[in-house]
Amino acid sequence: MEDLRGRITRAAKEMRGSNQRIAIYMRDHYDDLAMKPINQLAQAAGVSQSTVFRFAQAMGYSGYPDMKVQLSMQLQREEKPTKKLEIEPGESSTAINHKLAGRYKIVVDETSRMLDDKLVAKTVKAFAETKQIIIYGAGASSIAADALALKLTRIGRQAVAVRDLHMAMMRVVTADPDTVFVVISNWGQTRSVLDLLQELKKREMTRIVLTARAKSKAARLSSWTLLTQDVGEAHSRAAATTSLVSQMYTIDLLMFDYVAQYYDEVTPIIGQTAAAVKRFQRRK
Repeated sequence: MEDLRGRITRAAKEMRGSNQRIAIYMRDHYDDLAMKPINQLAQAAGVSQSTVFRFAQAMGYSGYPDMKVQLSMQLQREEKPTKKLEIEPGESSTAINHKLAGRYKIVVDETSRMLDDKLVAKTVKAFAETKQIIIYGAGASSIAADALALKLTRIGRQAVAVRDLHMAMMRVVTADPDTVFVVISNWGQTRSVLDLLQELKKREMTRIVLTARAKSKAARLSSWTLLTQDVGEAHSRAAATTSLVSQMYTIDLLMFDYVAQYYDEVTPIIGQTAAAVKRFQRRK
């Protein structure tokens, strides 16, 4: 099967006009593309951002972020010794600081650009109208699940995060029909995630999926999907980084949107929870 590098090279020969300019630039700067946001690529190729997005779709991807994920994965598989994607031996703290800041900026920018505002509003409305919200996170995404449950509780919603599939299944069986389930999975292919979503779908319960893969099995099993972003994790990483940044950004967006929509109801609750925490801290 032809890899992405080969497909870009072929596109540079066969495509015409703006698409060809993009393909030629990508072919000639292939190893530097993983950290390049769409606006920089568009400017370098002399085209609009929407043209870059359509080019990615013409290449068979859902959009530029999806193509960039595949690009990062391929560069990691090639493991070029002169092109590390994250940490290099003996690298200075200053260089790491700048590299990490750039990486985080890219993933936040892509997440902000790609999130569907209507689906964000739909999610906030679902949170407001249900009696209970149950959140399941697979692997490192369980950190995001815990954060979402904490933030929802802070604004007066009944929310719980579960990490164990058996516990999650018991929650499904005993939950009221109007319970909202949020499932967080970066790749959307984890067996436990798919098992849970299949059971939820069978029971016709609301299933909101946060994933970076628009065409994943988890996305197909969801009631609707909030598309997070993952610009790719370097092979030298110690843990998930960019995927969690995108998930946390999405969670904060949901929370701020909720507060904005239900301001008069929520602000007294926030004040009460803050006061309760302060009282507890003073007793310690």
